[in-house]
Amino acid sequence: MSHKSRIYILAGHVPDASKGNYDPGAIAHGVREADLVNEFVDMVCGHFREWAVRHATDNDADSLAQVVSKLELTADDILCDVHTNASANPLATGVEVFVPYRATQKEIQLAKAILDAITGLTGLKSRGVKDETQTARKRLAVMRENGTNVLIELFFLTNLSDLSKYNAKKKDIALSVANILKKLSAQRILHLMT
Repeated sequence: MSHKSRIYILAGHVPDASKGNYDPGAIAHGVREADLVNEFVDMVCGHFREWAVRHATDNDADSLAQVVSKLELTADDILCDVHTNASANPLATGVEVFVPYRATQKEIQLAKAILDAITGLTGLKSRGVKDETQTARKRLAVMRENGTNVLIELFFLTNLSDLSKYNAKKKDIALSVANILKKLSAQRILHLMT
């Protein structure tokens, strides 16, 4: 077995304004998306380190193009990109998880597990599992041909109630997402060994 399954967990957007690739993402209620998703990824990675789970994350200073160029996914890897949603309508609410166009059954199952965990913990509306063609861009750079790929929209940053519900449960959400990813990664390692 030359390759062990690895989880790539990425935080959308670059939080450091001193970096050339600064990209705060959505900003609402005095909060930047980049700060929220980087904090979330840090919490998930903290669990991975505690459990000795093989994982990798992006450099907070890298642009999306740089992050994508460094990805070397194999069929056994998992990629999870984390964002918050935003809307001109301050009442837009809920959680959604995106999968690639022509998603595999594993990608759909992973997305549904994450979606159900977040909505169950927060009480936020489920906006469903969607494929990348349902985004404004129609294609997402992080959706790779190899691996199991998902992109999480944790909640609507532009909705103050969503933000409050997320903040009240963010540690529980991070633990739950970490457990879901760890379980899938362990299943892939077992498959590789048989």
